[in-house]
Amino acid sequence: MFEIRVFREYSIFRKVVVIEFNVGNLDFTLKFFRKHYNSSSNSIVSPISVRLALAALYQATGPKLDPTFQQAISIPTKNKKKIADDIRAFLETTNSEHLRVLFKAYKLDNALDPTFEKTLQDVFGTSIDTVDFRDRVKVTNVVNRWVSDATNQLIEKFVEESSIDPSTEFMLINAVALEARWANKFTLNQTRQMTFHFENGDREVQMMSQVMSVSYKIAEDFHAAELLYTEKSDLSMWIILPRGRGSLGDLVGSLTPELLANIRLGAKTVSLNVELPRFTIRNEFDVNQVLEKMGHGGLFGNADLQVFAGSKSEIDDIFQSAVIKVDEEGTEASSGTRVNVKWRVGPRPFFANKPFIFFIQKRSTNTILFIGQYSNHED
Repeated sequence: MFEIRVFREYSIFRKVVVIEFNVGNLDFTLKFFRKHYNSSSNSIVSPISVRLALAALYQATGPKLDPTFQQAISIPTKNKKKIADDIRAFLETTNSEHLRVLFKAYKLDNALDPTFEKTLQDVFGTSIDTVDFRDRVKVTNVVNRWVSDATNQLIEKFVEESSIDPSTEFMLINAVALEARWANKFTLNQTRQMTFHFENGDREVQMMSQVMSVSYKIAEDFHAAELLYTEKSDLSMWIILPRGRGSLGDLVGSLTPELLANIRLGAKTVSLNVELPRFTIRNEFDVNQVLEKMGHGGLFGNADLQVFAGSKSEIDDIFQSAVIKVDEEGTEASSGTRVNVKWRVGPRPFFANKPFIFFIQKRSTNTILFIGQYSNHED
């Protein structure tokens, strides 16, 4: 979830199938997650949401910012129309009853650049309403109502009245909302209280349990399992769990497109006894710092965006909010090492009772929609 606010001289950018555009998506996602990772807290982020938003603004960049945006979001072509066509295809094939990527814009009476406005409407499916940002109460209610509806009430208070700046001229909001049911639901009466070995100390959690057939990959320092959502959803969640002497931090540092390809291609279908905690993660953070750590500080403070007709704007701030809820029903939000392992008779154990990485993907395109880690208790 993010929003863009544009003022007369600058913009504040705040914050969840494709051919050319999808080429750099995995690399951007993993770099973003590695730079965002903090061992002292849980996280859930949607790098694809950030990349889509920057791709929208790329349609408004001038010659000074073009190379900066191309490098930042790993765009393999300079053809803006081609990128726009690919994003349109991505959104058309992504939106379904299980997953929605939505955009909404609010503006004053001043005119947007017609080309940029057409891109927002035709490519991103953005409806644009006129509001008076001086009426903070009304704008707060309107924005929060749209966000709540777009996220199935997971995010009900996206903006505070005090955060609405009366000098705002433009606000763009994006929501990525996911609601999917497990293909193999966890049986409720098998959920029990168990110890989870968090980074900041052991705690009792509600641990779900189910024997199921999954895609599974084992290596020397990790093992990974793909838990499917219903076939119609085209979605799955991968759980990557350190093993042996491997740590969560080491695993995060080793995340590369090559490693994920090794996991996906090397996975075998096996019967696992999966134990996974119920969990909910809410995460709000400034994206600026992450992008700067990635080496993309040039995105900010450069007034070369043709957002409004006859004037230039710049990105000032990026913020994202994301939520994930996992329970028995479902979810609402490379190494070539060879390992020989001898297993006991019966389903193999996959006990997620210590910190792990998870990501939710669209299976037909391997597009990662959300990625995060469950590692710390919050009390």
